[in-house]
Amino acid sequence: MSKRNSPQGGLTRRSFLKTTGAVAGMAAVAGLTGCAQAADPVQLAAAGEGGEERVCIAGDQYSGCASCQTEVIVREGKVVGNRRWMDDPRGNRPCLKGLSKFQRLYTDDRIKYPMKRTGVRGEGKWERISWDDALEVIVDKWDECLQAAGPQSFLIVGGGGKGGGYIHNYVVSRLGNVLGCSVSGPCNDFALAQGHNKVFGPSTNTWGFPYLEFPTALKDSKTCIAWSSNRTISAPQDWRGIAAAQEQGMKLVSVDCTYTVLSQKADLWVRPKPGTDTVLIFGIMQHMIANNMTDEDFLRDHTVAPVLIDQDTLRYARLSLIDSNYPQESVEYPYGPDIPIPISIDPILVWDSAAGAPGILGEVADPPLHGEFKVAGKKVRTAYDMLIDTVNEWPVEKAAELTKVPAETIMELADICYDGPVYHHCGYGAQSYNNGVQLGHAMATLGALTGNTCRPGAAINSGWIAPAFNTMYMAPTGFNSIAIPQLEIPNVLETGKFMGQDWPIKMVLLQGSSMIGGGPDTARNVKALVDNVELIIGADMVFNDAVKYADIVLPVANFYEQEEVMFSGSWVLYMEKCTDPLYEAKTDGEIARWLGCGLGHEDLFGLSDEECAREALDSDAMRELGITYDTVKEKHAVRWLQPDYCHDLNFETDTGRMEFYVDDPQPRIDYGQAYNYDKEHLPYWFPPTEAWETTEEMKKYPLVYTSERARNRYHTQDAESVWLLELEPEPIVRLNPRDAAEREVLEGDYVDVFNNRGTVIARATLSEAVRPGMVVYPKGWQMHQFAKGSGCWGDLHNGEFDPVGVNSSYYDNVCDVRKHEGTVEFEGRAN
Repeated sequence: MSKRNSPQGGLTRRSFLKTTGAVAGMAAVAGLTGCAQAADPVQLAAAGEGGEERVCIAGDQYSGCASCQTEVIVREGKVVGNRRWMDDPRGNRPCLKGLSKFQRLYTDDRIKYPMKRTGVRGEGKWERISWDDALEVIVDKWDECLQAAGPQSFLIVGGGGKGGGYIHNYVVSRLGNVLGCSVSGPCNDFALAQGHNKVFGPSTNTWGFPYLEFPTALKDSKTCIAWSSNRTISAPQDWRGIAAAQEQGMKLVSVDCTYTVLSQKADLWVRPKPGTDTVLIFGIMQHMIANNMTDEDFLRDHTVAPVLIDQDTLRYARLSLIDSNYPQESVEYPYGPDIPIPISIDPILVWDSAAGAPGILGEVADPPLHGEFKVAGKKVRTAYDMLIDTVNEWPVEKAAELTKVPAETIMELADICYDGPVYHHCGYGAQSYNNGVQLGHAMATLGALTGNTCRPGAAINSGWIAPAFNTMYMAPTGFNSIAIPQLEIPNVLETGKFMGQDWPIKMVLLQGSSMIGGGPDTARNVKALVDNVELIIGADMVFNDAVKYADIVLPVANFYEQEEVMFSGSWVLYMEKCTDPLYEAKTDGEIARWLGCGLGHEDLFGLSDEECAREALDSDAMRELGITYDTVKEKHAVRWLQPDYCHDLNFETDTGRMEFYVDDPQPRIDYGQAYNYDKEHLPYWFPPTEAWETTEEMKKYPLVYTSERARNRYHTQDAESVWLLELEPEPIVRLNPRDAAEREVLEGDYVDVFNNRGTVIARATLSEAVRPGMVVYPKGWQMHQFAKGSGCWGDLHNGEFDPVGVNSSYYDNVCDVRKHEGTVEFEGRAN
């Protein structure tokens, strides 16, 4: 920690802050609402005038882009601003979202004390209580739940709005594990990764380079293809690296339905019809296969292309077909010496052309990639031939007709993908339809055809890599908590059933959760909670949309009010505590420990934050890397994965190969749901469930309803930022001028965006960048920030999802737009 007061260009930081008013206020008056009322920013700066200034290295612990660390300026215990950390080894430059994060400390919606509901749920009437009073209510309900319905009747619904590190989020996972209660399984932005993981294996979502090493890895790329990724807006710190790579000769391709800022900067912009990116990839692969633009050595040596597929079962042909001594049983101990995992050994077959008979994968020197054979009287074919059959259903001309991408452009993309190394950088837009898993599966398969993965400059990228911390810190009982997919929670609440069993949920802890407002089908989520749960506990920093329906509210500390150790890409980060928690707020970790001890598990929850972090980092893998709590705290950022890291082509699959043909396809979260097992072996395409012209819904509501990650906010985390609200003071919706003209809507008009599920009032912005037949809205608004009488964006989502991806399909929805009639009012002002 350092003390810095030196002038820069004749202007001290103190005078700069004073003259610009670039600080946020802290509450001076506390009411029984439990909210903090913000003071004038200049008053806060003046309050620190003459006081000692200190600088901490800290930042937002879950920003969603880079978890930027900044120099946080503290005067007399008050955070008054932040600035770029010039010694940041990652070289990050925080954007306005990062530089305004400190304002969340002093938002006028901050929760100050434990509160108990006095009115009806959602009415906003509260009375202040003590932490002891709150614990008594919770313990009484817990005892009642244990007696009546068992520990699974307590559900913890987590979120990432305040913390993303080992101490706080993971100690909450520990609470669920120790209590044996139900926890929510996350369901946002996982479809693409699930498709990739089907091919690459489950341990990581990124193949070639860590997600947050982007765009550094582009220095070795000939082309970067950005699939529905607008990093110029969603993560502007990345644009410098992308532009630098372009200056060195890298070509940039943007595949996006919307003409984004990144599309504007690209060398080639490709605009597929919404929900058809998978077909675009099929067209690319069909052209490549037809024109011998594949790497057959890579296919043979590193994929399942030569594997024989039993045409009766559509599973891998195995040695048990011809040898009665198989399968053989064995046991592995991947989770420790006392936790055996039974496995079955039954080697996979390929064809041995020299012997004219089947052989074992890995033992036959040059197995053919094509062919149909007989094994024990059964017809078998190579996995590659079966892929070719699927791809040949989409010749270039047919793919062009469906996607509305010219055939010449599809062939140009095929040439680009063949002439690597190519970095496929994936955003979350195109996977936000119910067919999103198939996009990830097809994209990974495209990499298999060319060997364009796991080498410098070549990657297929959708997620992140996590270091091997001490997983027993999260699960000291050695067993996994019972996860209910967040999308399935309303159904469980309404029916009291899960996995075919009675599963009544009696109490719910919403821990930093945006289940209401941030997720789909808001109205159903609200009703399911209010009508079926006996005790709702909301633990958060502010009165967000979910907390407002709680019975007990717990104030949570801001990330500047706590220390944290976390990972971000290839780095382990230490976020310094800058100031003590305001009012009676506790950190997420403290609350979890407070509950754990209160519910009878003092032996497992009597830890400090530091002890939690030390335990989390106490693993053999961390020790081999020389990473300890002390080293991370000293340096603030320690690289755990080296910059020249590249996967060794030993994939995390049963075969150790890229399994574009999946032997035993399983859903991302298995909760007993039905799905088309046979179809999931290979990638395939099916139209979006709602956002397709043949559906009854789209015949009524002809616009595809989509969102975007905005420059001025990251989800709802920045909803109350003073600076950001000055830039974007109210919800807007963007639509194409042609669609607007048909509806007699002009720039700046208030419009109703509606379907059969709800109506949202927003100000219209017209742009040719939006594809005709679509609307685009920036996400991240809380319910109370909409006009009176308006719903919220989540009201219009249908809540449907693909049973394999178990992922929120935010784009697979439709709506229409009409000019709003009447006066529009926003909390005390009229327009």
